[in-house]
Formats: sequence, structure tokens, C-alpha cells
Amino acid sequence: MALRRTELIRILWGDIEFDHDVPDTLLRLGDNGKEVKVNIPAEMRTLIVDWKSRITGQSRATPSDDSPLLRRVWKGGRIDESGITADAVWRITQDAGYDAGLGSVTPDDLRRSRTYHLYQSGVSIKEISQLLGHSSQLVTTAYIEEIEKNM
Repeated sequence: MALRRTELIRILWGDIEFDHDVPDTLLRLGDNGKEVKVNIPAEMRTLIVDWKSRITGQSRATPSDDSPLLRRVWKGGRIDESGITADAVWRITQDAGYDAGLGSVTPDDLRRSRTYHLYQSGVSIKEISQLLGHSSQLVTTAYIEEIEKNM
């Protein structure tokens, strides 16, 4: 997955399917307004299930389908019911970059890096375009060319 931070903060609990008969998927809206299903890796699914348990344990109620997946955690450990902002995602990414010794890292850097590594690994433009939620493969090709130009 290579979600934009604005897409990430819009994910609701109802967007995630936990049906055990089909692969777990995340339902989201792409650039072009079409619904796109993206498989959730097993490790991420485990984190989501643990997060849901933590929220449920605190509030004594399962999160509703129309509530945000990503929420603020206050210093005392209380989990807020409202979602986080795109700026919060940016700050979290920046802090993680510095903590990892990488310096300044933005969510866009992670998206570009993921895109370029997929491309270099031989993943087709069509697949990359679908993962990014681009409206066409031409947009993805231009995006990759821009990344290469700025390297």
C-alpha cells in the first residue's frame, strides 16, 4: 500500500473487512472516485486487531463502523474517539525519521520510495498505478519519471 496521508486519515473501521472466508482487504476511494480493494498484509492485520482490542478495552465497546481507525493517544494513554489529522501523520513520520537516524522524512517520501522500489523490482506500471490509486497508468509513469529526475 502507498496511501496518501489524506487517504490514511479517512479510513474508518467499516472500511476493513474481517471476513475469514476471503482475504482481508481495505476498501478505500482512489483519486478517480472508484472503490479500490487493497490486501492487508498479515502483520498489519495483527496490528489492526490489537489496536481494536485496545480501543475496545478502554471504551468497553467495539469501535463503530463510521469511526476513524487512526486516533490520537493522549500522554496518559487515553485513546481519543476522533481521528487524527493529515498534519499529525506528517509530524509522526518526521519524528520516526529522526528517531531512526534518517533525518527529515515525510509521508510523501515514503510513498515515492515505495513506488520507486516496486518499479525497480519489476512490478508492472498497471499494478503500481492500482496500488497508488492513480486515475491512469500515464499518471503513474509521469510520477515515476519525476521521482527518477529528482534522484
